[in-house]
Amino acid sequence: MDTGKHLVRYDGTHNPWQTVEQTYDTWSRLGRPPPTDLGLTVTPEAQYVWHRTPDSAWTHPIIRI
Repeated sequence: MDTGKHLVRYDGTHNPWQTVEQTYDTWSRLGRPPPTDLGLTVTPEAQYVWHRTPDSAWTHPIIRI
């Protein structure tokens, strides 16, 4: 029976599921914008998701490289 709950396991110092939850919370606070309102910038240091424009107020580092 599928309960809708799943176990997430990870190893290392970075908790990827915490990043997913933080990103979902930010997306919800922004009013759940459609994918066309979001973008991605990749730099040598990190990857950033942004809302509407790269210089917008919301930039969230997803994964530190």
